[in-house]
Amino acid sequence: VLCQVPMGLLNKVTALSDYDSLEFIIDDSGSMRSQSDTYKNPLAPHQGYQTRWQEAKQRLKEMMEVLSYLPIQQIGIEFLNRPNRIVLQKQNENANPRAFLADACAQIDAEFRTDPTGTTPAYEKLQESLQRYSSNEQKQQMKIARYFFGDGVPNGGLLTQQKIVTLLQQRHNPRNNPIT
Repeated sequence: VLCQVPMGLLNKVTALSDYDSLEFIIDDSGSMRSQSDTYKNPLAPHQGYQTRWQEAKQRLKEMMEVLSYLPIQQIGIEFLNRPNRIVLQKQNENANPRAFLADACAQIDAEFRTDPTGTTPAYEKLQESLQRYSSNEQKQQMKIARYFFGDGVPNGGLLTQQKIVTLLQQRHNPRNNPIT
């Protein structure tokens, strides 16, 4: 099957291989059990809507499918309320994309079997992620792209939202450390 991908999108996706690591931070707070605005099956809307937790899992796996074909060095997946961290690494640049995707999906499925619960410590997790790669000169040179999947107001409300904005504005080398 041939697929047409717009050149602009292809350039952006392949640019991800320039990063030392892609980090996904997933909201696993209780509010993620709420209904999303996406269907469980877009071809059968009568089956109902997904939860936000199901949507996050689906989108994460869709991204892994694309990333499995790129020479990405490392992908980290972590959650706001649990200590578990999934680390996906390709053994070499010629790694089998299908095998990588199967392993990634199995690990994602296993982690998403546990229902979301708890609060939304978004600021603390973002701060932890940024500090993990700023502890020494070598780590400060690393390029890390971060993706945050969340659905609500962080612990602490408006004050914490302002702290997050400040944290993002003052992070080391924003060009090499984008956060989406």
